[in-house]
Amino acid sequence: MGGKTTKQASGNLLEGTTWLRTVVQHYQKRRHGVSGFDSFTIEPSYKDCLDIEHFRVSIAFRNAKGRSQQVYWIVKVVQDGGDVAKLNHEIRVYTELLTEIGKFLANKRNQRARYLLNVPDLIYHERQQGQGGKNIRCHLVTEDVTETKRCNPLKTSQLISGLKLGQFKVLLGTLAQFHAVGIAWTLGSKDDSLLDLFPFLHKTDSDDVMKRQQHLNNYQRLLELHYDKDSRQVHLFRMLLAQADDLLNDNLKQDMCDVLGSVCLGAIMGNEVMFQYENSKFFDLCGVGGANNIIWNNVISDKNNGSDEDSTHLSPICAAVTTCHRVHFGHLLKELALYFFTLPEPLIRERYIVFLLQSYCHVLTMTLEMLDVNWGRHFGADLTFTKMIVAFYRFMPQAILRAVIAHMELTDPDELENLLSNKPDFVIQPTDKQSPLKYIPLTQERVHFLLSLMNRVHKPV
Repeated sequence: MGGKTTKQASGNLLEGTTWLRTVVQHYQKRRHGVSGFDSFTIEPSYKDCLDIEHFRVSIAFRNAKGRSQQVYWIVKVVQDGGDVAKLNHEIRVYTELLTEIGKFLANKRNQRARYLLNVPDLIYHERQQGQGGKNIRCHLVTEDVTETKRCNPLKTSQLISGLKLGQFKVLLGTLAQFHAVGIAWTLGSKDDSLLDLFPFLHKTDSDDVMKRQQHLNNYQRLLELHYDKDSRQVHLFRMLLAQADDLLNDNLKQDMCDVLGSVCLGAIMGNEVMFQYENSKFFDLCGVGGANNIIWNNVISDKNNGSDEDSTHLSPICAAVTTCHRVHFGHLLKELALYFFTLPEPLIRERYIVFLLQSYCHVLTMTLEMLDVNWGRHFGADLTFTKMIVAFYRFMPQAILRAVIAHMELTDPDELENLLSNKPDFVIQPTDKQSPLKYIPLTQERVHFLLSLMNRVHKPV
């Protein structure tokens, strides 16, 4: 969808309905127009750790034929003082990169290919500029997949403890599809200047070295609070810290020359993932990987179809990723290794790595076949599954450090300082809320999860 860039900022665009009316009219241009509006609901959702505000919006209106319609949107807003660059990056990913990839998928013989990217649809965007052309305010409007796809966010208790095996397996299917689309699109473009055409794909998540070091230092303090200074966990982390500059410095040229170099989603966290569950009405639009890998679809059902039920004991059938602000060019195995430390519960790293890598590779190769890519020729005879596992484990030290930084970014600095100060009355009570949070509560279970990043990981080869 479209958007615009204006030269001045005047007030909050979500105060009143004028701006939203304009967005709806723009959205309906290629549909059935707008003859009138019936209601607007604007609900502040939360402000994330980048100071990007999230709003849930629903608008009821009548089209040009007088028929009632309703749209459900998420509006992301950031102003000067927040991380405008991150939201601007997401806008560019949507309007430049995903637009081109969408055209590529729409032209594939298999019509199911267009549903392979499990991210919300772009509705509208607007960037407002100050003096010198610098973006000082951004608005990004995407679909609200909790309504349009009946996806459920994780409850706070799941954010604290990590994804279950079934959830993580389904999420890796979404990741494999995204990776496969990136490989196929890159091969299909037949252009070696990908980063010249899309310069924003250069990875920039380590730019703030001081903040990164602060997160690593705080994690070391957390370890030393719970373990002896001569323990294996503390010793391991000290070794990683000594190599941090080298481990966190990605070699982009090397990744670009690797057959496993492609477009990556970035370090997705649990609060940026949603799931469809087995009691939702869905259509197997792709069939890649069977019921554990159902592809994106709109749900045409009544409002109460499974969306409000307890999903704890239901099997997930599809995973959605709700942000694109970390999309970059990178190495697939580096990203895959990172996900094992940012998302699942600790037990998965101890017992299920090979099983999940097999599942990921199955979805990756099946999706490449759907996209007419001869994956055997692309990867070459030398890249066996065993060699891929060996390479995967080679990236684990980097993955651990990146995961530590990502988790500490989602830890409330005040709660952390209270804990590190060893205050006897400091206890965060568990909660089972489903509303988004800026930080993940630092409960005892959460502390256990953070400490588990230093646990031993089973290595079969």
